[in-house]
Amino acid sequence: MRTIYTYCLIICLVALSACRGCNQKKLPSLKETYQQNDKKPFGGFIAFKEFEIILKQTDINILTGPLIELWNLIKDEDDEENKGNQDYVPEYALYFLVTKNLLLDAYDINTILSFADKGNDLFISADYIQPEFLEKIHVVIDRTKEIMTEAQGKMEDTFLPDYLKAGGAKVMYGYYYYPFTNSIRFERKSGEALGFNNDGQPNFIVLKWGKGHIYLHVAPRAFSNYFLLTGNNLDYYRYILSTLPTDPSYFIWDEYYKLHPSKRVQKENNKSNFSTLSAIKQYPSLLWAFWISVVGIILFVIFNSKRKQRIVPEIPPNSNATVAFTETIGRLYLQHKDNRNIADKQITYFYEKIRNNYFINTANVDEEFLISLSGKSGVPLEETSDLIGLVKNIQMQEEISDEQLMSLNDKISNFNKNRK
Repeated sequence: MRTIYTYCLIICLVALSACRGCNQKKLPSLKETYQQNDKKPFGGFIAFKEFEIILKQTDINILTGPLIELWNLIKDEDDEENKGNQDYVPEYALYFLVTKNLLLDAYDINTILSFADKGNDLFISADYIQPEFLEKIHVVIDRTKEIMTEAQGKMEDTFLPDYLKAGGAKVMYGYYYYPFTNSIRFERKSGEALGFNNDGQPNFIVLKWGKGHIYLHVAPRAFSNYFLLTGNNLDYYRYILSTLPTDPSYFIWDEYYKLHPSKRVQKENNKSNFSTLSAIKQYPSLLWAFWISVVGIILFVIFNSKRKQRIVPEIPPNSNATVAFTETIGRLYLQHKDNRNIADKQITYFYEKIRNNYFINTANVDEEFLISLSGKSGVPLEETSDLIGLVKNIQMQEEISDEQLMSLNDKISNFNKNRK
């Protein structure tokens, strides 16, 4: 009974704790994903919807794989549709990417820059960009001040201006979070600053690259749901988009390169990152039920690890019934004085052992048989000859005396004792 009460008490405590946890307000995730379907503070749901509205585009290509694959597919379709048309002008695209970290290998860097070089426009907004990419386009990003601010956890009312040139008329767009302090250093002859941080340093530039352009922006939080839904901050987004070309044939919204490289590989290999626990985590009540079940199972195992059944009585080992049976049969034969029957069975058993142990044929018991048996058993030939002679002698007699039976038994016993 005490055990049952203990179980009930523990389960009640766990249930109360679960209810308390369900009622507590949970802060929204502050993870910066900027994904088109993410409605959390730093998702990109609002940015994507406004991208469609502001640019008046309903047919936006969502990039879910390497850029080269999508662009080759678009070019192949255009070439097929305009085959033989001498007035055909090659189509070009606007590529739009907002991400926390842009991690690229050498192949990805060459692919993206080649895409711009052929007449397409790139817009990239990221807090961290692969240094090799920045070296290729001769740009340096200063992130020191923003990293120090985030490390110290200093959140404050922070603002981001929009103005085309330093010193021009500006409008301030603000929200409460870490300040926008990243800045860009670049060669003025190869590009132009289109936007600045609150310290007056460039944080949005455009570079001429081959036949196309590269628009580089280093304040991606300005495209988050949180920022865009604060005050009139959507005007900042409209300002940014107003600096981009509005006449491309294709608009590409990137959901691929904002993923970590390991997840890109996983996606390319068609591997699902689904797990049962991740599905459970999406529903707080289901997650609490799962953990209560786990705790209940653990408690059940702990409290039931003690043995509860009665001690099993020791069962004595089985006695050798064969020996007892043999002794009984032996006494039965001795009581009836049937020496002949006993001698025949001893001889039969003796020959059977010779056939099984030494593989000797006992049909012809001759000189060759004696030599073979002596050699294989290791028993001297003379002793072997005496035993076989006694066996032959007994087999020819009708009546066997007690002395002959005892002699046969002794010689067979000695043979078995001395054999190999």
